[in-house]
Amino acid sequence: MNDRLKDIKVEGYEISPVFNKDTLEYRVTLPAETYEAEITGSKEDKKASISGLGKKELTDGENRFEILVTAENGNERKYVVIITVSELSPVIVKIDNKEYNVVRKKETLTTPDGYTDTTVTINEEEVPAFYSEVTKFTLVALKDAEGKVAYYIKDNDKYTEYKTFPFDKVDLYLEDFPSNIEIPKEYIKVKIKINGEEVEAYKLSKTSKYALIYGMNISLGTKNLYMYDSVQ
Repeated sequence: MNDRLKDIKVEGYEISPVFNKDTLEYRVTLPAETYEAEITGSKEDKKASISGLGKKELTDGENRFEILVTAENGNERKYVVIITVSELSPVIVKIDNKEYNVVRKKETLTTPDGYTDTTVTINEEEVPAFYSEVTKFTLVALKDAEGKVAYYIKDNDKYTEYKTFPFDKVDLYLEDFPSNIEIPKEYIKVKIKINGEEVEAYKLSKTSKYALIYGMNISLGTKNLYMYDSVQ
């Protein structure tokens, strides 16, 4: 039962180090303005399966891709290819002492629903952004050290991840409760998880399936309290 690769390549470029079936991580640097690359490879055992190969979209900086080889008996071995796209003038921002790379290739970004394309200046460089007349948010795309790209609300030099929560008839951008909102005295402040994300809420008891949450209806731009049913 064999869960090893026979070879792995980034078409047109040389990976480092030289391929060895027992080496699990490889790197390659590509020129600026490279938008995609193709990862190819083959397995030692014809009965094994392999996933993660093919053409990959790239953004500036590090792009991390995982190739998984599964042997016939279910054993798995994960190889990692890190493709770094050079950037003539990288734009870096810090959030909670962590560095994020501003995504500068507009072609790799999808305009969020309800937003229009625009630009903003960060560190004296013009970068793509998105603005909504409804939410009044300006969004920029940031990439973390693991290669994950997400939209962030830019408020001067402050950045907050833009996470929306789709419910039955409304999409909400959840926020912490403002100080001027009156919560009934019998409610207690708690943290709950919605779609895997921890958010601030209020409940009558910790075991109640109902919780008060606060957020913006991103279609209307209005902010209100909402009753969340964790079961429904």
